[in-house]
Amino acid sequence: REYAKVFALGMLKAKDMETIRNYYSLLSFVNEGEGATRLRYLQHFGLDDAQVQKLEQRKENREYTQTMLRAAEEGEGEAECMMACLPCMLSYSWIFKRLLKQYPQVKDTIYWQLVRDYASDEYEQACEEWTPERRLRCKEIFFACSMHELHFWQMSEHPRNDI
Repeated sequence: REYAKVFALGMLKAKDMETIRNYYSLLSFVNEGEGATRLRYLQHFGLDDAQVQKLEQRKENREYTQTMLRAAEEGEGEAECMMACLPCMLSYSWIFKRLLKQYPQVKDTIYWQLVRDYASDEYEQACEEWTPERRLRCKEIFFACSMHELHFWQMSEHPRNDI
């Protein structure tokens, strides 16, 4: 839900309809595509969204989402919102495209819906040109969120025990 808030802030800070449509499309993907896939997995494992929403965010997730939201809230415009989300978007795209290439049989597993969501060409995004100051700030945001993305993946070494 925090991720969706960053896209909503991107729409709010957008200066033209094309950017609003871009963020709307991303928000739709998170809500309808990724969200629907997540709900199917929860159901498969005997969980529901209400149970998961009640869980306290783990430290790594909380720090990550706080960094993303702060970048989006304090940023000059929609670019900072995108930089906050880009590490996650790029890493998922890269990981799942590579997985699909190396293991095409993933199409026949329970994980195919997830892989398909992130390995699609539509998921990839392009960046604009910005002023040197803004580019530097966006690089700082990208680096900070990339480090949080790394911590997110490292967190999988320590599964939850509260569900």
